[in-house]
Amino acid sequence: HKWAAIEYGFRADWKTLKPYFFVLAIVAPLIIGASFFPDFQKAYPQYKPWDYKEVFDLRIGQQAAIFEMCYSTGFVAVEAIFRGALAITMVKIMGPRAVLAMASFYCVFHFGKPAGEAVGAFFGGYALGVLAIHSRSVLGGLIVHLGVAMLMETMGYLHHYM
Repeated sequence: HKWAAIEYGFRADWKTLKPYFFVLAIVAPLIIGASFFPDFQKAYPQYKPWDYKEVFDLRIGQQAAIFEMCYSTGFVAVEAIFRGALAITMVKIMGPRAVLAMASFYCVFHFGKPAGEAVGAFFGGYALGVLAIHSRSVLGGLIVHLGVAMLMETMGYLHHYM
């Protein structure tokens, strides 16, 4: 049914996605700057293949690539839950307050990570929630979330190997 795609937020066009690339361009330099701090370097990358000698007889790069592909799939669920269910769907029940509730809950999921990331998760989650409600799509948030996560992972690898 046509309404199912709209309700779950898995649709978008270039006009809908354009603001998300702008958001990604704004946060990328902030992430790169944050990557020079010790708490960031301790947290990222999430999987530290250099800590494992042999896993299924795979080289370090192969281990990391498999982990990153699996890690990336989790962001589909995160966006569907937070921006889809807790923003797009809940705005019908709670009105605009749904975004604040969603961003607060989203921030909690970042506790235990570097402080800047937890604070950024609230504001980033709020912005992605507003954009999701206006676009009626979670795909842009998924692009931003994957872009941010993979940039953080990449910076973690670079700081370890350089």
